[in-house]
Amino acid sequence: MPRKLPELTKTIRNEVQKQRPMIPWVEIDGVPEPRVAELMGSTSIFFAAHDLEGCPLTALEAMARGNLIVGFPGTRNFRHPYSTAENGLWVKDRDISAAINATVRAIDLVTNDPRRHIAFLEAGQRTVANFSKLKVTQSLNAAIQCISTQSYKNNKTKVSNLT
Repeated sequence: MPRKLPELTKTIRNEVQKQRPMIPWVEIDGVPEPRVAELMGSTSIFFAAHDLEGCPLTALEAMARGNLIVGFPGTRNFRHPYSTAENGLWVKDRDISAAINATVRAIDLVTNDPRRHIAFLEAGQRTVANFSKLKVTQSLNAAIQCISTQSYKNNKTKVSNLT
């Protein structure tokens, strides 16, 4: 269970466990990073309780470890490229009912629909590949150049790239 949105997550966990009591809910809050990586590698689903995220590393880490992601993208109305309908069962931020339903669907999908489950995992791997240090640096450099071109049109100031 993530440390963000603890009350919402607790409500979601309790309701999901009522509907699927045989499925354990493994908490990661306060767990050392190496153990978190082990847990992500031994579970099938990761509940993302993101809230006001810039770049939600835990969801990307869970995708990299082969988890189906379900939960909140954490970007409110801003569509972030890491959370797509192809790579997870994402719901509107803080929508408890939708999160419960999506989590139950994820459990059922992992249990009963291996083809669709694998499709989500493969899409997650493709998503992770787009968040390498090189690709993020290239995107930031493009943004810096665009901003500097617009901000310094009449000025000869040269803005350097990130390295």
